[in-house]
Amino acid sequence: MKLLSIILLAIFLIPLVNATCTTGETKCNNGKLDLCFKGFWVEHKNCEGCDDSIGYATCFNERYAGCCLRSTIIPVASCIKSVEGGCGWFHSPEARSCYQIDSCTEHSDLHPKVETRLARGNSYQITIWATGGQMVVFLRNGINTFEIPFRAMEKFSYALTPQLDGGVYSLEIFNGLKRIYSGTLDTGFNANTLMSNQEFLDVNSVTEQEIQTLFETNKWWVRNYRLPSGVLISKKIFSEAQKQQINPLLILARIQTEQSAIQQRPTKQDALNNLTGCQLWDDSRRNPDGQIECAAERLKHWYSYASTLGSPLPTMEIYDIPPVIPSNMATYSLYKYTPWQSGNILHRSVYLRYWNFLKD
Repeated sequence: MKLLSIILLAIFLIPLVNATCTTGETKCNNGKLDLCFKGFWVEHKNCEGCDDSIGYATCFNERYAGCCLRSTIIPVASCIKSVEGGCGWFHSPEARSCYQIDSCTEHSDLHPKVETRLARGNSYQITIWATGGQMVVFLRNGINTFEIPFRAMEKFSYALTPQLDGGVYSLEIFNGLKRIYSGTLDTGFNANTLMSNQEFLDVNSVTEQEIQTLFETNKWWVRNYRLPSGVLISKKIFSEAQKQQINPLLILARIQTEQSAIQQRPTKQDALNNLTGCQLWDDSRRNPDGQIECAAERLKHWYSYASTLGSPLPTMEIYDIPPVIPSNMATYSLYKYTPWQSGNILHRSVYLRYWNFLKD
């Protein structure tokens, strides 16, 4: 009986002695995700988001599967090791995330001349006085991330950014996996000054016809959209701005920011009823006409209210950044309407895009 117990114990312990992992663990193995089952690694599945057309693939784990390096980039051994350990800014499974791993990248002793200038709207041209190789510029500000290839000229290379939100971006330039420049790009966003009072009250910034021309030129669905009141939306935006004596572009950008309803036809009536996100608890406001009227009225209301508060204006609690002290009444009104910096950055970006299109 004692001998039988020893044999059974030995049989039970053999898998434990030979076990190399704990059931449920995962690891990367040449682009495949292996899963541990009863002490042994078994092939589980291919990495999500990676295939031969993209290039070398590894996995982080079940949730963040698929950190890829493009086939045009030859990763050094240290980078592959780092990737397998879980590369990525915020665990992003995108190729550019590997650029942020110090052990992946080689650092250049060169200090190329780099210039940045405003190109159009909030788009910037980044020029580097170097050519050749596979140069890309990598921008990030904590909200958005951009990877932009350079276009090579005879003596320099340049890249054009998309329309950027206001703020300070980290700016890094890579040639392959070699970082050749590191700096910042300040697009001038100031959390305490979202807009000047003069711009906020510029009721003549655009005409009704210019708003309609914007719609017609871009063939946006709103060019033919009539509100329940029977008027074109361009006319309603302009007339409510005139009534409240505020900039019509504030309302136009608000509709796009809240529901993307300027450039894309809403698929549900709720999107039209909530067009500007204004006082949605009031059923009398929850219709397209009422939403445009409400946005114009509330923006002007908070502007006028701020004028009674004296100077400096009171500190405001904003949800996604530390408290701010608005420098003017326009900023106070915009934060009262949307107490989020991210929302105001988006609104400003849309506002500038439409302004630059109309005035270009």
